[in-house]
Amino acid sequence: MEKEMIELFIYYILSLEKEGTKNFSINGCVKSIENALSCIENEGIEKWNDLLDKFPQNHPLLKKQQKLKELSTEEYKKILKKSKKLMNFYKKSGTLNYDSLYLLESEKDVEKLAYQIILKNKHTSEIKEILDEKSKDIETDKKELAVIMDELCIRYYYGDEIEKDYNEAVKGWEIIADYISDAKYMLAISYKKGTGVKQNQAKAFELFSEIYKKDIRAKYEMALMTYEGVGTEQNYIKALELFNELKDKSPFDMNKWINLYIGEMYFYGLGIEQNKNKGLELMEIAWYNGIALDYNKIKKVLKDYYECKNI
Repeated sequence: MEKEMIELFIYYILSLEKEGTKNFSINGCVKSIENALSCIENEGIEKWNDLLDKFPQNHPLLKKQQKLKELSTEEYKKILKKSKKLMNFYKKSGTLNYDSLYLLESEKDVEKLAYQIILKNKHTSEIKEILDEKSKDIETDKKELAVIMDELCIRYYYGDEIEKDYNEAVKGWEIIADYISDAKYMLAISYKKGTGVKQNQAKAFELFSEIYKKDIRAKYEMALMTYEGVGTEQNYIKALELFNELKDKSPFDMNKWINLYIGEMYFYGLGIEQNKNKGLELMEIAWYNGIALDYNKIKKVLKDYYECKNI
């Protein structure tokens, strides 16, 4: 339930501050948790729930908030305090990639993520020095080494404080892919795009399939590739199954695309009984949440929809 609470406050802050969906203010998040505790203690849990009920009808926060309403006041406060403790792990950074919260399963994962944040704040030359020093120590855990090398590979891949070098990034990820799923995910992305390695969609799909149960990003890529028939046989039924497993449990940026794809499947009857009204409803949610579609695609969907309405 801690993850649900973290998500709750991320949505809360994003909606109030309109910061976008990639990063959020950790201090703001901690402050919101403190405000919630104060509100619950002084005015009761009902007042806090009333405040959060004022979100737009299609806002993904609502479903998460409904789950939390089932808790007692003491349970709610306990989770708030735990959430504050988790947020304080990130205080050294100031911002945190929103998607990474969906990879947290235990406090160990939180500690690993906190370590990754510390590394992100170091200069590339320092990362190389740390990696070199740790590599010489036979007591160093291989997973810790993998986390450090992964950060260096990311720098090479995106050209962050170092000359961009896809080959060097892929070379590193090949070495550490079996130690951390983040590395295997990026290796799969490299094969999918053909960056630093010869493009191989089938290989990318294979790598995604090895980590999709613990990495929501990999499951999304599998769903998309299955939907499009890229790197694997096109299978609308399987794609719909994967998209439904992800729906409303994914980062906001990802979930709006999931609504679009499921909407298209309903609208055109792909892998499911055709239901144009249901399809359009989901696609409208995607558009409402900021999906920018190709104009001709929108025109075609609307044309088909209104033709359907006139029948």
